[in-house]
Amino acid sequence: MTNGTASAGSEDPMAAALQMLGGGASSEATQLMELIAPDADPRTRLMLQLFASRGESNDEDEDLWTERRTDRTDRALRRAREAIVTLREQNRRLREEALALADIRDALAQALGACPACFGTQHDCADCGGTGAGDFDQDLYETLVQPYIANDAQHVQPVERPLLALE
Repeated sequence: MTNGTASAGSEDPMAAALQMLGGGASSEATQLMELIAPDADPRTRLMLQLFASRGESNDEDEDLWTERRTDRTDRALRRAREAIVTLREQNRRLREEALALADIRDALAQALGACPACFGTQHDCADCGGTGAGDFDQDLYETLVQPYIANDAQHVQPVERPLLALE
């Protein structure tokens, strides 16, 4: 032994065991135990058994931890997939609603003779050139607008959805 460490040819089994088992490797502990166990004192055998079992339990603990981590990952992936399905369905419904609202906007613009893109609010509108003017539809005007500007707007019955229903 030199400076408190075991040399390669050391006769001290405890020093050799401690040097080899620094990392707790169970296969090295088993090999060392087989090599020196017949000649080792009971304390040395007990120490080697402890090191060997420590390495095995670490492997079991790591397997259990990996299994739990995999289960959590699987659950997280399943929840993410379910969320994606839900978001896609919401996206589809919102697109349908946006198209329906665009149809209503276009009908109202025609009833008023206004630009359906900007209703006269943008001076650089590509559709009307900033004039706010659009195609006028007399029938839509009489159906959608005229009932509300008649004599007494408070007594006017709402028009039953002449356009697309939002359902």
